[in-house]
Amino acid sequence: MKHIINVKENKLSEVEETAEDIAQKETDMARDTERANAEAEAKAQAEADKEAEDNLKASAKTKLMAGEPMTEEEANLTLHINNEQS
Repeated sequence: MKHIINVKENKLSEVEETAEDIAQKETDMARDTERANAEAEAKAQAEADKEAEDNLKASAKTKLMAGEPMTEEEANLTLHINNEQS
C-alpha cells in the first residue's frame, strides 16, 4: 500500500503498489547501496594511498637527513619520478 498526499485538495489517498513498483524500488535501493559502498571504498583507498605516500616521504626524509641509503621507491618519490607501468 502506498500513500499519496494531494496537496491541492488536502487529501490522503491509498494506492495499491504493483509488483513492478516494488521490484523497481528494490532495484533502486540495491543500486544506491552499491554506489554508496563503491564511493566509500574509493574514499578509503584514496586515504590509505595518501597515508602510505606520506609515510614513505617521512621515511625518505629521515634517511636523507641521517645519511642512510634510501630504497628505490623512496628515492623515486623524493625525485618525483613515477615508475608505475600502465
